[in-house]
Amino acid sequence: MSSTPSDPAISVVVCTRNRGGQLEGMLRSFCSQDFAVGWEMVVVDNGSSDNTGEVLTRFALECPFTLRVVLEPTPGLSRARNRGLAAARGEFVAFTDDDCYPRDDYLSAIVALFCDPKVVYGGGRLLLYDPTDQRVTIQERDRAEVLEPGSFIPSGLIHGANLVCRRQALLDLDGFDERLGAGTTYKSGEDTDILRRLALAGHRGRYDPDIVVYHHHGRKTVEAARRLEQGYSWGIGSCMLKYALNPQSRSIYARIWYWRLRRIPFADAVREIVAALRFFLEYGPTWRSVWRHPHEGLASPVEAREPA
Repeated sequence: MSSTPSDPAISVVVCTRNRGGQLEGMLRSFCSQDFAVGWEMVVVDNGSSDNTGEVLTRFALECPFTLRVVLEPTPGLSRARNRGLAAARGEFVAFTDDDCYPRDDYLSAIVALFCDPKVVYGGGRLLLYDPTDQRVTIQERDRAEVLEPGSFIPSGLIHGANLVCRRQALLDLDGFDERLGAGTTYKSGEDTDILRRLALAGHRGRYDPDIVVYHHHGRKTVEAARRLEQGYSWGIGSCMLKYALNPQSRSIYARIWYWRLRRIPFADAVREIVAALRFFLEYGPTWRSVWRHPHEGLASPVEAREPA
């Protein structure tokens, strides 16, 4: 294994839970990166009970880059991402998933994005790895887009599987909202939420199609894709509520959400409204109590280790 750099330029954070069979493919896909500057990968084991630990230990014996492992026993993608963020040492943090494979110039493209000092966050294309998978959880837009401070950030423009940010900006906002995302009642929305908070904080972002990740999600049937999209409705509704209530963003988000609910299928609109009502009942009654988010994974002591 390569020696651990004192100040890597990029920390790639990957959260995994009981996907040992897929994890090794993701790890090996990073071996062909054309990036010459120091970088590290932080893998957050989110309470796995399968062979994930064995996969990491075996891969570490031949790993050409710095690999560190953090344990987060409490399930939840946002909590795991916060744990990885707390352990990360790079100036830039890149988040991807354990079923994803980056293009060979992925890390170089991230550095190119941040050559503009005004850009604080961004992401890029998320393409289908297996053409027989359903066409969900992808982003194929091939034109760049600047995301101005305070602008509306639509769901799905930048996916959590291809999301990059200056580390300090994430820390300043207390990381991801641990009430949202996979492993929670609200199933998704943590990636859109952090992007919206970055925009509201006055940061500029950029969607850059040159940052490319391939997603091997494995959903083959229309029913499997529909179940995933139904989960997205829960995340969209709860996330929209936060911004429709916040006085700083209310005028934009309440209007956009209203017209969205009128446009989308009735069943999806009902799911978004039910999710929002449940979120409000659980975390209300004021907009401030809805807005404040737990970040235990970020606040907890972190001990990252090399696989052994």
